[in-house]
Amino acid sequence: MSLNLPNSLAFFRILLAPLMFFMLVNAPDIFTQIHMSWINYFAALIFVIASVTDFFDGYIARSWDQKTKLGTILDPLADKMLILAAFLGLMMLGRASAWAVYLILV
Repeated sequence: MSLNLPNSLAFFRILLAPLMFFMLVNAPDIFTQIHMSWINYFAALIFVIASVTDFFDGYIARSWDQKTKLGTILDPLADKMLILAAFLGLMMLGRASAWAVYLILV
């Protein structure tokens, strides 16, 4: 297995997904001094950073010819984890319908 830059970015995205989920669901109980809107902004920033790494992951893998078997597994896994964490977090907060989340994920 080769841990090149695109695979490292996919691993980073896998690590960002639970962090974003935690910020959406548990952070309001832990950071009581911070207004909820700032926690939402931070969770959105994590999502944007993960999305940007997704772009660069694919771009670097194709342009530098660094496609690997590990990358073909990690990239879609990281994408699904990120989207699942975002939708489940929003659903648990009551900001997304369970049916909408189900339809999008299926």
